[in-house]
Amino acid sequence: MEEINGRIFHSPENPSDLNFTNLRISDAAKYTLVVRYDIFTGDSPEFIVDLSVKDVCFNERKEVGKCTITTCFTGENGILLTPNNSWISVNGFKEVKVCDDIERGNYSCCNAVGNCETRMLSLPGNAQRASVSGCIAGNVTLKFEPVIDTNRAVGSYTWNKDIGPNRNPRFAKYQGQTNRFQTFMDEINGRIFHSPENPSDLNFTNLRISDAAKYTLVVRYDIFTGDSPEFIVDLSVKDVCFNERKEVGKCTITTCFTGENGILLTPNNSWISVNGFKEVKVCDDIERGNYSCCNAVGNCETRMLSLPGNAQRASVSGCIAGNVTLKFKPAVEIYRIVGSFTWNKDIGPNRDPSFAKFMGYSYPLETFMDDIKGRIFHSPENPTDLNFTNLRLSDAAKYTLVVRYDIFTGDSPEFIVDLKVKDICFNEIKEVWNCTMTTCFTGENGILLTPNNSWISVNGFKEVKVCDDTERGKYSCCNAGGKCKSLVLDLPGDVLCFV
Repeated sequence: MEEINGRIFHSPENPSDLNFTNLRISDAAKYTLVVRYDIFTGDSPEFIVDLSVKDVCFNERKEVGKCTITTCFTGENGILLTPNNSWISVNGFKEVKVCDDIERGNYSCCNAVGNCETRMLSLPGNAQRASVSGCIAGNVTLKFEPVIDTNRAVGSYTWNKDIGPNRNPRFAKYQGQTNRFQTFMDEINGRIFHSPENPSDLNFTNLRISDAAKYTLVVRYDIFTGDSPEFIVDLSVKDVCFNERKEVGKCTITTCFTGENGILLTPNNSWISVNGFKEVKVCDDIERGNYSCCNAVGNCETRMLSLPGNAQRASVSGCIAGNVTLKFKPAVEIYRIVGSFTWNKDIGPNRDPSFAKFMGYSYPLETFMDDIKGRIFHSPENPTDLNFTNLRLSDAAKYTLVVRYDIFTGDSPEFIVDLKVKDICFNEIKEVWNCTMTTCFTGENGILLTPNNSWISVNGFKEVKVCDDTERGKYSCCNAGGKCKSLVLDLPGDVLCFV
């Protein structure tokens, strides 16, 4: 094809590749490679590549030294609009370099027929950054905290939203002298509020998934001297969630956010329609249990809700790769028959907290999380206890036991155990005959440093015995990340100390 002459190159080292230069819109097509063997046996491998060509675009920006660099591609007779409202002719492509504060701002790359892509360009590392998360249909405040010179007057606050190519990133602007707040995207109208008392903040209501983006605030001083403070906030929006639970009087209260056409599943297996969000109140024992907040496409978040102060609480600590028993001590009436013991693990949003369940001697312990299989044991003789082995850092959590009586009369005892897992530790020191003994726990790929400056590999845990005077001294238990805990071990009857 004549139109590709001089614009396509091929390398024998990569025989299946084609290299295009000076792309044209007409190059966009489906290209099929057919491989013919020297001796034909009926099979000819094929591979298809669909090539799309943008009529105008910036390429990926790079930070080189003190400059931010990108390239504007327009084809013939294009232009590049700069932040100071001037323009530069572009015949094919044009490199854009921002190496000075006065060069920062919105650049628009436009082709001959007026199609444009706009990009906000700043100096490397110029902006500080924060993140915030919100729930769909909920509210959130984006708190921008740029470093502003209090001795200078601010002329304007301008927010840009990073929404990809072919759209102007200008989002909102506030001019303090005229107290004028403007928005530039229709989808946010009526859902964003601004207060002159907090001029750098933006308040979103009725959040949408499309609101999730990187927002950049640029502060312009009234008298420009080459510096414009910036601050970035990355907003993420969850498609379904509960907000923080609160205890109000005798009730536990939270809100389920689903967006349109969601549902709330209750502990009694009924459901309630949710159009945006729904308040959940647990004020009676019969209302306690797992609530599932589900959006229109079936994504759910489940949360265990109890009455305020309903559960007693304890804490226990274990060592990584070690064992621990979680002893739950709910106030169970001995004259009533227990139907089930159910444990929930508080693991945050978007995951079912159901952890384990025991329904009496006729049934084995059920577990509901794959990462605990083979590492948890239960004894019917101690039905409220859970025994963990080979502890992992991910085991650390709040565990809630809910006891259900065989005949429900409105009360279900609960007990909470907060489990902490140390990433490195020695366990309790013991004296056995003429030896002092302990165990070093490191998890995988750890080491034990001995008093004679040698080391021993530790894969999980390692027993340490001091039975001879030459073995006394400082032992250091170190995990794979280089974190260590040291202990001076002596023979029985002598002084021991941590260092």
